[in-house]
Amino acid sequence: EGAKQRNFKTFRITCKREDKKFPMNSNDIARLVGEKIFEELHKKVDLKKPELNIGIEISDRAYLYFENIRGLGGLPVGSSGAVIARLETKEDVVAAWLMMKRGCAIFAMGEKDLGRLQKFHPYKLKSINISMKELDKYAEDNNIVAFVVGDLFEDMKDYKTNLTVLSPLVGKTDKEINEIYERIK
Repeated sequence: EGAKQRNFKTFRITCKREDKKFPMNSNDIARLVGEKIFEELHKKVDLKKPELNIGIEISDRAYLYFENIRGLGGLPVGSSGAVIARLETKEDVVAAWLMMKRGCAIFAMGEKDLGRLQKFHPYKLKSINISMKELDKYAEDNNIVAFVVGDLFEDMKDYKTNLTVLSPLVGKTDKEINEIYERIK
């Protein structure tokens, strides 16, 4: 149905089958769907430079898509719960971004480079205006599991919170942190 609404002359089907118990293999699925499109829409197949690449993924369900959108790499944001990320320094921003790659939705405590992170976050990011004394209560009210900081090993602090404090930059060099920071512009 979605292919009918698109303007294209040539197409190809790219199929991935995660569920190997599915009775058809990827080539058979691609051939069957391709035949249907050819018969109903009278479009030509071009395996090398198609105007439309129709993707199909078979896992617990069949997923059909017309476009690949590059994401962070890693887990989908929000799939690992929510964290409060302190955003006061460049290191904090990099730490928050690394946690997003690990699937964490971010509640921003501070505003440093909020726009950089927003490009990678599916929900509208806004800075929460709370103090460290209010952190635990806010986390409890919003089902937040951890507090993220950009502390390096030599700068580790003791935070007065009942939340798990995550410091994803421990073990990273200044050069690695700068490279990540530049990558997320």
